[in-house]
Amino acid sequence: MIVSLIAFGLLALAPSLGLLDLTQISIFPILFLILLSEEFTRVQVGKSKKSAVSLTIGTLVVSILGASLMSWEYLQRVVLLNPEISFLIVLIMNIFIGRYGGWRLSEYQRFKSILRKRTS
Repeated sequence: MIVSLIAFGLLALAPSLGLLDLTQISIFPILFLILLSEEFTRVQVGKSKKSAVSLTIGTLVVSILGASLMSWEYLQRVVLLNPEISFLIVLIMNIFIGRYGGWRLSEYQRFKSILRKRTS
């Protein structure tokens, strides 16, 4: 919360001090940095500084790759004109990576007998 309040204060004071024009800044990188700093602090308190630095570096690498992909005009056009294809690609990637929150295909096989009993 402190990081968020400091960021808000800086954003509120910067135009009056002539430091920046808020119309030229995207709020998403600022929000991302706030979330990243909070996650860094949480991991550092819960685990170790090494784990927190490793998590931060990994997050920054993924973020930079994601930002560069999102700035690619062709990809923006494809996603906006074909949202269903984009959704399916993301769903397939989530299932492949294993971060999908629903039932995985392997779980259907594993719990097949329980699922049959419940539907009967």
